[in-house]
Amino acid sequence: MGTSLQKRECASCGLPFETQFCPNCGERRLTEKDYSAFSLVNDFVVDVFNIENKFWRTLKYFLIKPATYVDEYIKGARKKFISPIKLFLLANAWYFLFPAINTFKTSWTTQLGGLPYSSLTLDFLTKFQISTGLSASDFALLYNDATAVISKLFVIIQPLLFGLLTYLLYYRRRTEKPLIHHFNHSLVFYAFLLLIGVSIAPATYSLIGIVLESEAMKDFRTEVNVTIFIFLILNIFGFFLYKKFFAEKWTKVVWKVLVLNLLFAPLLQIYRFILLWITLGWIWLTV
Repeated sequence: MGTSLQKRECASCGLPFETQFCPNCGERRLTEKDYSAFSLVNDFVVDVFNIENKFWRTLKYFLIKPATYVDEYIKGARKKFISPIKLFLLANAWYFLFPAINTFKTSWTTQLGGLPYSSLTLDFLTKFQISTGLSASDFALLYNDATAVISKLFVIIQPLLFGLLTYLLYYRRRTEKPLIHHFNHSLVFYAFLLLIGVSIAPATYSLIGIVLESEAMKDFRTEVNVTIFIFLILNIFGFFLYKKFFAEKWTKVVWKVLVLNLLFAPLLQIYRFILLWITLGWIWLTV
C-alpha cells in the first residue's frame, strides 16, 4: 500500500490520488527532482536503457526468439512488445539512413532491358523519357536518384506481398491463421532482412575488411556472394520465425519453404515493377 501524500489530480487521466502512482493509469507523481535539468538526462537513460523497456525486449526476442515474439504479440502481449509493423518501420528507418546494400533499387538501364517485363514496357518507357524533354543520360540520372529514395520508402510493399503468398499457401487454414497473422510474420521477416541482411551484417563485414586491409575480403564481396549470403541467413531466420506458425509435418514444411524460396525472386520482380510506376509517377509530377 502506497504512502499517503497530498491529494493531486493525475496529469494523465484526471483521477485524484494520494499515492506515489495513480491507481487508475499508473502515472507517477512528480517531485522537485523532476523539474531539474538533470531530470532530462535521467529520463533519457531510463527510457532508452531500461532493460524492461519494451523496445529492447522486443529487439531481444526478435533476434533470439522471433517465433515467440510474434506468437505472444498475436495472442495479445501488447504491453510487452511493440508491434511487428512498428518494428518493421524502425528497421526501414535504420536501412534508409544506413544502407550497406541497396538491393531494392533498380536502375533505369535495368528497367529498360534487364527484367522479365522489360520487352513489354520498353516502347512506353522510351516515349515517357522523350516526353520529359530530357536527354537519355539526364533522364537516367534523374530516375536513378529518385528510385534510390523511393525504393526505401516503399519497401513495405514486399512484406505485404510475401504475407499474401504465405496466406495463399495456407489458405485451407485461413480461419485458424488469418491474413493479419501472415502479415505480422512477414513484417518481422523483412525487418530482419533490412536490419541485419542488407545493413548491419554487410557493413560489419566491410568494416572488418577495411581494418584488416584485406583485399581478399573486398574481392569476395561480389553480387553473387551477397545474394547467396542473404538467402542463407533469411532461410535460417525464417526457420526459427515460422516453425511454430507452419506447425505441419516436416515434409510439407520443406516443400513450402522451397516454394517460398523459388517465389522470392519473382516477388522482387513484382516489387520492381510497382516501383517503376511509382517512380515514373513521381517524375511526372515533379518535372
